[in-house]
Amino acid sequence: MLLGCAAEEDASQNEGAATTGVTTEEATAEPVEETIETPPEPTEETTEASSGNPEFDAMRDGGFVVFVRHPETDASPMSADADGHLENLSDCSLQRNLTDAGREDARSLGEDIERLDVPVGEVLASPYCRTSETAELAFGDVEEAPELATPRYLPPDDPEADARIEYLRNIFSTPPAEGTNTFVMSHELNLRLVSGASVPEGGAVVFEPRGGGGFEVFATLPPEWWGEGS
Repeated sequence: MLLGCAAEEDASQNEGAATTGVTTEEATAEPVEETIETPPEPTEETTEASSGNPEFDAMRDGGFVVFVRHPETDASPMSADADGHLENLSDCSLQRNLTDAGREDARSLGEDIERLDVPVGEVLASPYCRTSETAELAFGDVEEAPELATPRYLPPDDPEADARIEYLRNIFSTPPAEGTNTFVMSHELNLRLVSGASVPEGGAVVFEPRGGGGFEVFATLPPEWWGEGS
């Protein structure tokens, strides 16, 4: 009788396993541990930080011409009157010059550009004291270009005025050395005559050269733009 009961109990267990579609062997097997693939480590390319500022990111690759208007100058009537006596552009006493705040802004400009990893190539400056001093304080090395002087005091029919405009137009349209940006320190009037753009003292306009005399305005930057970069 006991053997019969055991046989009936085994048959009952097998029947239960059959109805669930799982064999007794499968029911007693150890559970299989699920494996989860670990995602690959991000590459250097994907982890490289962006400033979140498209102008900064583009300028870090070079290829632009950056026109910078000198920072703050002495706007007193005496200074403005002296600016018209330009027999000797190396004589700063005959010109409107940078204020102490303007000089500090020029130094900060160079520090900000270095901090932001914006590559600097050729640096050109008008021979006026306020523009050449801006370039020297910001970058150290500078090439003075007489053609970048303002045509404000030239006679209206002086062909030199047209030559200065053409010179600046050529700079704006000429690509800089690979991986660098050209910086130009000059005057607001020159900028307006060539491109129609205008910026306050310390402001800048970034040009994208197209070659053959062509260029486009890539960005217009207020004076505080450099210092706000991340």
